[in-house]
Amino acid sequence: NVRLAPAPGITAALDADLQLAFEDGGLDRRKLPHLTGDVVVGSLEYTRPINVVGDLGSFGSAKRTDIETYDPSLDAITMDLRVRAKTPLRIKNNLLEAQIALDNALVVSGTNQRFGLRGEMHALPGGRLRLPFGTSVFDIQQGIIRLDDSTRIAPHVDIQATTEYRRTSAQSASGSSSTGSATGSTWRIALHAYGDTNDLKIDLTSDPSLQQEDIVLLLTVGITRAEADQIQAGTLGAGLALEALSTIKNASTAVT
Repeated sequence: NVRLAPAPGITAALDADLQLAFEDGGLDRRKLPHLTGDVVVGSLEYTRPINVVGDLGSFGSAKRTDIETYDPSLDAITMDLRVRAKTPLRIKNNLLEAQIALDNALVVSGTNQRFGLRGEMHALPGGRLRLPFGTSVFDIQQGIIRLDDSTRIAPHVDIQATTEYRRTSAQSASGSSSTGSATGSTWRIALHAYGDTNDLKIDLTSDPSLQQEDIVLLLTVGITRAEADQIQAGTLGAGLALEALSTIKNASTAVT
């Protein structure tokens, strides 16, 4: 029943059954103490906000890779630990509300300086995801996090989520209600986020079908590229234009 708060917005309670073994290595100073055993997480809550840096132009693009420095002479112990969870791990912040379950034990291996994590976790039904633009909330249908690196924590994620985007009807320039995307319409939008977290790829599809650029614009400002072009040409009703502009919230300056 050890309770920890390693950083603001992170709290955990855990039990541990660990053994630290020392071996006389003689002149071989590379023989480090070896830590083994089990860690059982009783509860873990992650509420700290996730800051998303960038704009819509960088949405879904590869992120910069940071090169870390490592000096083996500063290692103090080696580790082989098994981590289990009594209850799902809870995440609730500005982007994600989800409960994460461990399928089996996670394996922590390496040294105190360079350690890795291997295993698999999945999101339980009922999770919700908010993109860093727009106001739509996606319901997580499936979420899997795989880790398979003994030298670093390098999660590979595969998340599928859906939302419905509804737009109220608006009058056309001629005063009559138009058809298609310029009227009261509903799109069912599916999100697929996958890949390594430092090179995450995000695909958006919709029914009725739209291009990904149109889906991003729809979620952000409430109109498609074709409708934006019509606004610029003055052929789209002022009511729809004002309605779309009024939906802008938390949008990047790239939208403007």
